[in-house]
Order: sequence, then C-alpha cells, then structure tokens
Amino acid sequence: MDWILLGFAVITPLSLLVGIAFRRREQALVEIAKFKSFSFQLFLSHCIWDWGEAPDGKSGTDIDWIQHADDVLTELISIGDENAG
Repeated sequence: MDWILLGFAVITPLSLLVGIAFRRREQALVEIAKFKSFSFQLFLSHCIWDWGEAPDGKSGTDIDWIQHADDVLTELISIGDENAG
C-alpha cells in the first residue's frame, strides 16, 4: 500500500476532525466567559445601583439589599456550576 495514499485517506480527515473539535471547544469557552461576565455585571448593578431617592429608591424599602444581593450571587454561582458540569 502506498503511504501517501494512506496519509491522505486516514490522517487528513482525522486532523481535520481534531481541528473542528478544538474550534467548537474554543467557541463554547468564549460563550461561557460571556455568560460569566454578563452575570457578574448584572450582580454588580443589582448590588450597587440605587434607582432613586426615598420613598421610591432602595432606601425607601424595608428589604435587606445586602442579603438580597448575596442570594442573587449564590443563585448565579449555582447556575454557572450547572452550566460548567
């Protein structure tokens, strides 16, 4: 059997499949990084942003916003763990 023929018939498709698999993996990692970034920005805006003065803003409610922000962070982390696994 000619080795050149073997190289084109077997090795070339295998190397292409490995390249495609790595491109898909890299794209998935980029999308996961985007999700993490968006989640973190959502958490920060939820934690820091005050949408107005009393009685309509954060200071005008009886909600413990620090505890609420911690609950949101816990939920976002659990979502990220579910997506990573």
